[in-house]
Amino acid sequence: DLRTTTIHLDLINTETNQLERISIVNPQVKTGSDVISRILYCMNGKEHAADLREMILHEIETLLESRSIPKQSVIAIFTAGNSVMETILAGFPVNSLGHHPFWTTWDGGDWQEIYQIPFFFLPLVSAFIGGDAVVQSLHPDLALKDSCLLIDLGTNAEIIWKNGNQIHAASCAAGPAFEGGNISCGCPAISGAIDEVWEEGFHTLGNEPPIG
Repeated sequence: DLRTTTIHLDLINTETNQLERISIVNPQVKTGSDVISRILYCMNGKEHAADLREMILHEIETLLESRSIPKQSVIAIFTAGNSVMETILAGFPVNSLGHHPFWTTWDGGDWQEIYQIPFFFLPLVSAFIGGDAVVQSLHPDLALKDSCLLIDLGTNAEIIWKNGNQIHAASCAAGPAFEGGNISCGCPAISGAIDEVWEEGFHTLGNEPPIG
């Protein structure tokens, strides 16, 4: 789940069916806290877009190495994110997403081999309705209920509304505070972040020691 401020990964061992969930800060935040900042950064030169792409790939490589997972053993990495995040990682230009009429140069929904690892990119619906919204539209409640509203409130927010047999989607810039960016207290939703509190104690993401 390639988010603007954080990256969430599910590592699945297909031999043992063991699942490990990991949350880290998106290293691209050093170039800007929202998708418009990333687009403007890419507009300054092709090498900048390549730099943003390399940041994500380096994090994935580091993650695999830290768990002694050789690249050749990775069956696939399925990637979902907003249109800007996916397009940057796939290596396509995002300049057209930064000005009217806001159109994509690539629609996702295809495979790429990157660093000997097969990547599948979830399809993009439009300039700002990306693969993450496609995955969210598969939520069981959207299939079982006649009317349902799903809200993903992050740096880039998506709202999905099912009305009968129709699904409507919209997105907006909600600000990095919802994912822990540019705030004086708290932290992003990464391993160790407290996500539940009750009278007897609390729970952290990844069951790691609390960091905020």
